[in-house]
Parts: sequence; C-alpha cells; structure tokens
Amino acid sequence: MMFALLFSAVLESEKPLVCLDPGHPSEVSRGATGKEISELEAVWKIALLTRPMLEGKGVRVVMTKKSLEEMVSNRRRAEIANQAGADLAVRLHMDAAPVRGWMTVFPDRV
Repeated sequence: MMFALLFSAVLESEKPLVCLDPGHPSEVSRGATGKEISELEAVWKIALLTRPMLEGKGVRVVMTKKSLEEMVSNRRRAEIANQAGADLAVRLHMDAAPVRGWMTVFPDRV
C-alpha cells in the first residue's frame, strides 16, 4: 500500500498521524458536480472508507470536518493539520475534466 512507503521513515516508537481533508464545502465552492455524485459526496465517502483502513494499520487519523456539509475554510484546514502535528495531510478533491488522471500538489517551500 502507498501509505506503508510514506511512513517507513517514521520512528517505530511513534504512530504516524495523517490529517484527512475531505475537501468542500469551503469559502471557494461546494466542489465539482458529477452526473451521479458530487465531489462533496464522493470525497466524504472516500475519507470515511480510508480512515478505518489507516487506523487498522496503526496510523492515527484526524479529520478536518465532522460531517458532509460542514463548511471549513481552506486556512482552517491547514491549521487543523498543523495544530494536530500531522506527519502527512491528504486533501481529497476531484476535478471535472474530459480526461482521466490524477494530480499531486505539494508546497514549493517550507
């Protein structure tokens, strides 16, 4: 599993902490709208499925929101991860595009 590789550098005495951020709604938008499911609904379901999988591997998980419709600003999402001391923040989003693929975004400075 991809997460196993990410945490191999973490000390064995520490349980890694992941902040799961099921994006939207935010101050920007409610997310993309699909034919059968919205981005808001899809990323919420993915987060709810991912959390117990990570916890089953000994990973601690903090979520940026407690319910599907909870509005959390983008700034607050970062604050939640930072205040928790997350080793990794995973922001779940789905873009609407005519092609398939995935995108990874990372900060260019610390």
